[in-house]
Amino acid sequence: MTRKINPRDTERYDKSYLLFCSGVSQKEICTTLDINSKTLKRWIDDGIWKEKIATKVISLDAMINRLMVIADDMLNEEDFKKDLVGNSNAIAKLLRQIKTLKNGTTINDRLQTFLDFTSWVVLEARTNKDVTDSIVKAINNLQDKHIRELCDKM
Repeated sequence: MTRKINPRDTERYDKSYLLFCSGVSQKEICTTLDINSKTLKRWIDDGIWKEKIATKVISLDAMINRLMVIADDMLNEEDFKKDLVGNSNAIAKLLRQIKTLKNGTTINDRLQTFLDFTSWVVLEARTNKDVTDSIVKAINNLQDKHIRELCDKM
């Protein structure tokens, strides 16, 4: 179980998360951002950063199979008929997600694109003075907002 994280330096926390997601070593993150290795480890563990990265490697077929199993389980539940309207809506959402996964761009595709772009921006910020910390943070916040809105539509 994760606990709420309240880093004293949210700017370095955000930067370290972006660098970590970009594959930068923990040692390099600590050196670049002047962070204690114990602090970074705590942020990684408490923020479940490794788990977040691992979720993006689930294959499309595995995801579709999981969703199909969930739909099948829902249809076979005894309580399904008791709340036909609510359960029908849940099944419809699940089937829409499966259709989206099979036919085109998914939220995971967009997430991967955002992660790739954010990685590029972080690297660009090392050499381009116009790419400030506030710009990187604003991009990240806008991407998060966009993904949350997409999820809310599902």
